[in-house]
Amino acid sequence: MISVFIKRIAFFTLYMLLASLSFIHSARANELSPRQLDILQIVLSADGYITKDLHAEFWTLAPTEISQNERTRNQFIILMKGQFVYALQFQREAWASMKASLESGKIVKTTHYISVKKQVLLAAPLEAKQQTQQSIRNAEKMIRAAATKSPFQSTRGTFYITHELVDRVLAGLDGSFSRANQLINPRWGQALQEYKYPEAHVAILSSTPFSVEKKTISAHGGRSVEMTMLTNTVDDNSMVLMSFYSTPKTVDGDSILRIAKSTIAGSGASPSGAYSTNWREKTSALSSGVGNNSDGEFFVSTRVVLLKDIQAILSFMAVSAISRSEAEFLREQLEQSTQILD
Repeated sequence: MISVFIKRIAFFTLYMLLASLSFIHSARANELSPRQLDILQIVLSADGYITKDLHAEFWTLAPTEISQNERTRNQFIILMKGQFVYALQFQREAWASMKASLESGKIVKTTHYISVKKQVLLAAPLEAKQQTQQSIRNAEKMIRAAATKSPFQSTRGTFYITHELVDRVLAGLDGSFSRANQLINPRWGQALQEYKYPEAHVAILSSTPFSVEKKTISAHGGRSVEMTMLTNTVDDNSMVLMSFYSTPKTVDGDSILRIAKSTIAGSGASPSGAYSTNWREKTSALSSGVGNNSDGEFFVSTRVVLLKDIQAILSFMAVSAISRSEAEFLREQLEQSTQILD
């Protein structure tokens, strides 16, 4: 429902260039149904998510011999884990190699890149060998493009391998790992963990890590500042975001109100006003809005907080295709799950 909005916020969809590895396409028809493959794509994509309903649907669709026979089920889980681990590890090592190549100006491959590449090839069944080999060739070309700082040509277009792109993809892979582990466990569970993001001065209690992106924005008198953005897709109808940036000058209460409104407007929604309120003894402003895209109506709720001690702005945002109250509820949940780091 909010796929268009997500595409505007989550900027690392190029992660899917390597996501065609054999862990999805190598599944035999008697192991995974088309809908189970769809669920895998949702869970493992860069801006993916997992819910209790998706998890239940995935395991409900499992063949009878898997759902009712413990030994067969365990073999299935081992197979799935192996395919997930090898494919995701290869992506991680490939992008980490791009990062090292960017920094050194020459082709550099991580210590585990070669061994994981061999594992991916060995794990791929005969019918997926050709596709797996093509994915590996693409990775090799991307590493070379990173080292030479030359454009990489793909079926999705031509682009440069930049530090920003690599960092976004690596952060997205952390979420894929976490969601994959939840999906292939027959028992549903979303235990909260503490994820620390020093660059945004926050720690967050969450069942999956947030994706991290850094971008340059124009703020306060037109001056450029670097903003750190954290995103997490909740489900097909909602997502939550946080952003942090240092202010080039002292910001007052009126400025916080303007920032709150502009944050709503920046999401593509029309702000319905803003009002000042304290949050954990800090000056803040709340605002909300409604927008429309090709998927229909969406609702946005945001809180902008002034971190006076370190002269910075921290904002919380939630987007929902369901209702304004749902967006406010998700934003409040995010706030309650967040600790400010010194």
